[in-house]
Amino acid sequence: SYTMSGASEDDYSESLMQGLMDAACDISARPIEETCSDPEKYGLSAEDDTNTLVITDTDGTAVTLTIGLSGELGTYCSTNGGTAVYLLDSDTAETLTQAQSYYRNLTVLGGYYSLSDELKSLTIDHMDDGTTVTLSARDTSDMDSDVAQAYSKYVFTAPLSCDADDDELSTGLLSGLQSGLTAQSIVEDNPSDLSRYGLDDPTRIELAASSLDAAILIGDETDDGGIYVMKEGGKTVYLCTASDYSFLEAA
Repeated sequence: SYTMSGASEDDYSESLMQGLMDAACDISARPIEETCSDPEKYGLSAEDDTNTLVITDTDGTAVTLTIGLSGELGTYCSTNGGTAVYLLDSDTAETLTQAQSYYRNLTVLGGYYSLSDELKSLTIDHMDDGTTVTLSARDTSDMDSDVAQAYSKYVFTAPLSCDADDDELSTGLLSGLQSGLTAQSIVEDNPSDLSRYGLDDPTRIELAASSLDAAILIGDETDDGGIYVMKEGGKTVYLCTASDYSFLEAA
């Protein structure tokens, strides 16, 4: 796994970081000019707004890559401050020059969990109307498999004890929450004032699954369809899609 300076591994997407490493390891470019006297036309002069990367090999060998203008055929670059100009694949250049925030892990819980397959219990404290709802996977350990299939997979134990409608859960609460656990963006790390996001008095959703025991905090909605979400005990405020949490609305 990979990380970035000053951040923990969980702060970054493993797949995106792997893509960055792959792009850095597989760089290939076509020579354009061996000795360029006018680097400005490629966006590579000292006055141009370039991106500079230093790629260090496992043996300690470092190459400085300066990335300039992009065109229909690719992106121009030079190496180690030299006068030679190369044409780099634009997709590779884009990967190498993304902002650090692009590589952040946007999964609120730090990893992916399939709620429909792994969920053991879920408690929402509290819904928009103040109600606390508790949902649990049915215990079928003492049932014959054929008998178990006759019952719903989940049961509500609060505010009333009753069988759940598995289809309604799958397309409603579980589907929305599954989507809602992946954020649109990072809002703030280590917030000093949770009340700015409505997270000082949040709705709390506690989840237990085969490899998960965590809770998320749901704050205020934004004017443009977002909603603030934070993992309990975490340090990051995320912006998620408010409609994914519409199940919190009073029936």
